[in-house]
Amino acid sequence: MNSRMKSLVLAILAYSMLLSSCSQAAKTSQDAIYRGDLQRTGVYDVQPVKQLNGVLWKFQTGGEVWSSPVEAGGLVFFGSDDNFFYAVDARTGQEKWRFETGDDVRSSPTVVGGIVYFRSFDQYIYALKATNGELAWKVSLKEFEDENLAVREQYDDFLSSPLVANGLVYTGNYVNLYALDASTGQEKWRLKVLSAQRSIPTLANGILYFGAFDNLYAMDAQTGQEKWKFKCMSVPYAPAVKDGILYFASKDTYLYALDALSGELKWKNNLSGGSWVTSSPAVWEGMVYAGTSDGRALFAVHLENGETAWQFPSHGYVWGSPSLAGGVVYFGSGNKNFYAMDAKSGQELWHFETGGPVYSTPWIAEGVVYFGSNDGFVYALH
Repeated sequence: MNSRMKSLVLAILAYSMLLSSCSQAAKTSQDAIYRGDLQRTGVYDVQPVKQLNGVLWKFQTGGEVWSSPVEAGGLVFFGSDDNFFYAVDARTGQEKWRFETGDDVRSSPTVVGGIVYFRSFDQYIYALKATNGELAWKVSLKEFEDENLAVREQYDDFLSSPLVANGLVYTGNYVNLYALDASTGQEKWRLKVLSAQRSIPTLANGILYFGAFDNLYAMDAQTGQEKWKFKCMSVPYAPAVKDGILYFASKDTYLYALDALSGELKWKNNLSGGSWVTSSPAVWEGMVYAGTSDGRALFAVHLENGETAWQFPSHGYVWGSPSLAGGVVYFGSGNKNFYAMDAKSGQELWHFETGGPVYSTPWIAEGVVYFGSNDGFVYALH
């Protein structure tokens, strides 16, 4: 073998090793974000649970669990209405640590660089060390220009799940959206809006998207400069971005698709003729999935034209969001059941009954699905 051929072989071997190491790194990621990625698509590249074998474990808290769990570094993180934030072993459900806040923890966590970020209704945003729960920093967001806005509303069911990217943490209170330094919590900028409290930011191509009481906003993620806004009613859920199109649900009863760069309307679907659309959309292979409140159903809608492909009666409010893996869509219902559906046909694969309404959004790991229930338990099904 001549020297040129040897060099080529060595280069191919080195490239193969690099791909292998990257793949392994992706499988053992220490980071985790609500909805699976910064674009909040709700899709997980893992082995799905197509057939229910049973309960791997369940963990009891002292309150309802609206918070949506995430898994990173072998730990599952979530909050509870008992004011505590928890970390438990992902395989056994054994508690590793807990951290007490001053109120319900209904924010879904984000784990980046060994730090877990979350919100509490005590109006603080917290940053804890993921391994032991030690406080890194906390920042108060109790800055209300109108005392009437400081009152927790009837349908303040969830809190903003912080988005962490490029050294910044994005979250909101009742009057501002903030960008904070991820290492210290120091404020970098803020944008005044009406009721960003429950908004869950989404990031794609350097643009930050989030909903408020009156508009869906797009802004430069580094500077906070507004790019465009789209008039609508109350968007407390995370938008999803896929292939240049932004999808979001609104309490004005519509599911929307907009051009992500310009904000131009592509289509809208009044899913159930008058019910709030109450989830962060999941986007997968030509379909977008979302649930409704009084409509009490999960819908699958064609991405191209916004027409409904199928709907499944949930017999309860769908206040959490659907998640997908391997052609299976998972979601919880107010009728106390957790469902697994064929994402293409809408056929039920299995369901699991808990002791309370399921408004927590599922996290899908390799062969395991994690979610919370208002019966106070977090479940791991396999």
